[in-house]
Amino acid sequence: AKSFDIISTVVKDGLDGQHVRYLSQSLAEERALAMKLDANSSDPHREMVYCMIGSIDSMIEEMIERREI
Repeated sequence: AKSFDIISTVVKDGLDGQHVRYLSQSLAEERALAMKLDANSSDPHREMVYCMIGSIDSMIEEMIERREI
């Protein structure tokens, strides 16, 4: 759900660096915790979801960095 929240925030409010960075860090922490606690994290479908969320986070971080240059 947080991955869609961050996409919605970027679309609605733009790349307000501080707020979006906070959401991005929160998403990364939630993803890491979910993977750690997920007994089935190696399931191919779950791996795909975790990778997709990681890609969304990386994309947002890259967009923020490019904007700050």
